[in-house]
Amino acid sequence: MSVQYTNRPGKTYYLHIGKTNKGNDKYFFSNKMDGDLAESNPDGYEIYENVNAQVFLRRIQPKTIRDEELKIIAQEIETHGNPWPYKYEVKKNIITVYETNQDIDRLSDLLQFAGKTKVQKYLLENATYSPIMRFILEDKENT
Repeated sequence: MSVQYTNRPGKTYYLHIGKTNKGNDKYFFSNKMDGDLAESNPDGYEIYENVNAQVFLRRIQPKTIRDEELKIIAQEIETHGNPWPYKYEVKKNIITVYETNQDIDRLSDLLQFAGKTKVQKYLLENATYSPIMRFILEDKENT
């Protein structure tokens, strides 16, 4: 069975394996099923989807941000009412908070003739996000 991943908007991607110019293996995702499909993730790698629903294969990241710290970010996002306009991403020692580029509530109100629930679902699945805030862990020992 080949490795496949369905991202937030519902698009399915397949992990392909190819060769570099030097003959080494290279891995990439494509929404096409043709070609050489990988049967598993290479050791030490994970599937990663960024906040804008792009899918990558990346090295497994060491955990430098504690779960308690991420919980604080999630709780603060929740305090703003509807949490969907915000997402956060952790890379190494950096937490980046993103905000959607679309006003989904306003757009779904304008397009309510098409069915507000359907429109909201579509807009949420296809929303894009821009960074608005960044937290950098300076010293793991003194936090």
